[in-house]
Amino acid sequence: MLKVVDAACVFEPDRSRGQVTIESDQGGPPFTDAFQELEGQGSVQLAQQYACAMGCAPAYLNGNKIGPYPVNAEGLSLENVRDEKGQPLHQSHPRMQPSRYRVDVPVSRPIR
Repeated sequence: MLKVVDAACVFEPDRSRGQVTIESDQGGPPFTDAFQELEGQGSVQLAQQYACAMGCAPAYLNGNKIGPYPVNAEGLSLENVRDEKGQPLHQSHPRMQPSRYRVDVPVSRPIR
């Protein structure tokens, strides 16, 4: 099932544009079910509904979806996981294991 990750969503102060982050709860590996779910039209529709609820209405897709990309159990994108010195962790490190997948959907309202 798809869900919006509220903490990862960003909008312009005037709500003219934004980026809605959608996550699939389909586990893995393999994460093929999550990929199919996130790449489908349902992720765009959910992002548009959320954007409208946040004041960006009517919400249109504004470019291409970014992802799917993996996040660890902490909800961090794997490319952003670092050790205490700021260095990337080895791929076998427990914090580098994918837990879920997400897409970022750019949205905007029409210019009036």
